[in-house]
Amino acid sequence: METQSNNRKKQSMSSDLGIIWPGLRYLGLGIWLAWLFLAYSGTVWLSDVEIDGSNLSTLYLLSTATSAVVLLAAPFFRRLFDAWLSTRIGVMCGALISMLGSIAVIIAGPYYTGVPPFFYIGSSLMGAGSGFLALKCGQ
Repeated sequence: METQSNNRKKQSMSSDLGIIWPGLRYLGLGIWLAWLFLAYSGTVWLSDVEIDGSNLSTLYLLSTATSAVVLLAAPFFRRLFDAWLSTRIGVMCGALISMLGSIAVIIAGPYYTGVPPFFYIGSSLMGAGSGFLALKCGQ
């Protein structure tokens, strides 16, 4: 009973905020797009020394592939994804996964040659977390 009352208060507050600031509903999408532009920008991740851009290409390919796996898995595991997407903890876990992936890519070292497994795992985690956050934006 108390949970329903809290949910109504939250819905009322968010709808009131939506009336005051109509652009609020686009804020989540904007943050997600900003993340994507930063995560896949060669100038953010790489210096001018890399010649052929293969590391950035690998980062992009691994991230988008794992993101696609998450997005394609969602319809087949709808109840599970609905449960995760309906809680703040679930959404924060998606952001945490992306953050840990970014940290792993940074730990991989300069030009990602120091510790390649961190680079590959980190790129994959970034994509998985980004795919999950894309589902939340779509919701």
